[in-house]
Amino acid sequence: MKSGQKRLAARLKKLNPDDLGIDFFFNEIFSAIQREVPFRAGWFFQTNPETLQLIQSPLQIWNGVAPPETNGSNSGSSLFPPVRQLLQRGTLCLRGGEWWTPSNRASHPAYQTVLKQNQLHFALILILLDGEKKCRGYITFWKEKNKGDFDEADLETLSFISPIIGAQLERIPVPQKSSIVSEISEEELHKLVRRRAQPGILILNQDGHILYVNHDAKNLLDALTAKSPSPSPQHGSLPQIVYHLYTQFKETIRKGQDAIKSEMPTVNRVCIHEGIVFLFRGLLLQKQGSNRDTMHIMILIEKVSQGVRIDQFVESTNLTKREQAVVRLLLEGKTNKEVASCMSIGEYTVKDHVKRIMKKLNVTTRAGIVAKILHQHLPTH
Repeated sequence: MKSGQKRLAARLKKLNPDDLGIDFFFNEIFSAIQREVPFRAGWFFQTNPETLQLIQSPLQIWNGVAPPETNGSNSGSSLFPPVRQLLQRGTLCLRGGEWWTPSNRASHPAYQTVLKQNQLHFALILILLDGEKKCRGYITFWKEKNKGDFDEADLETLSFISPIIGAQLERIPVPQKSSIVSEISEEELHKLVRRRAQPGILILNQDGHILYVNHDAKNLLDALTAKSPSPSPQHGSLPQIVYHLYTQFKETIRKGQDAIKSEMPTVNRVCIHEGIVFLFRGLLLQKQGSNRDTMHIMILIEKVSQGVRIDQFVESTNLTKREQAVVRLLLEGKTNKEVASCMSIGEYTVKDHVKRIMKKLNVTTRAGIVAKILHQHLPTH
């Protein structure tokens, strides 16, 4: 053991995460490491040791100064491979350049918004394993380009202290599942949809009457209609979710007649039926002309995932029974007004419930509630 490594190990072992809390704990860790391994910025990504999922946003230390403004899209975690891939390398410390080329790094949002602005170029990745060899997270260290790359002695020192930090992290409770970052992007949803089976196809005319329906769509529509018939007698053959998508789509077109010339409008809704997630997408099949009957609406019904255990997830949160009921109705694609009707409560009461649910699930929109729950169940391959 080299003298520098010995001094650093002694300092780290004296730190008590129980007294400091995780933020101050890592402030002290980064401060101690910097005396032996100079770096400009350090990011700590905490993981759940059982699932290897990243937890919350990264903790950032910028050489004693406040970190720049960042958000979930540019925090840098997606710049690196998944934790499982990092562990497969069988080494505790490796260079960031082993995972990216200058070209794909330069195109990453984190490079444009954080790295480039701070002249950060070289990176090291340090895996943190506890006494049972479970991964508690990883740290990325950054240096400016004009400071040169980390040398082999730096890798050796950081590899030596990794088990010490990992053992300390065992004393810090892992946040509950509801704290895991789980927003799903539009791009991710599209990738999932592209892996779907043949979609159900439904075509409606201007008045909401069915012009065409294929076999897959008919089977699902019959089941949904039996469960939640259309609130309009004129459209009794349509389930609630399709009827409201149809009316919302017509309203979107009415409000944006000029936009139709340059952009094709779409309206999306998510529905969960018998453990299967369906995405309903309304598209304008034919632009509206002088004759109102010439406007047709095509609704694609696309299977996204199956085997969804929504009850299991909802009950694992700290939502009240009433809030759980609201979530289940939101997952059926119902509006606040429809939720209020189903639960025999006021629409403003529903809005209050939704606000509290968003706060508890750490999201900011109704879509975020659905996305968070679906993200627990959608396939990753």
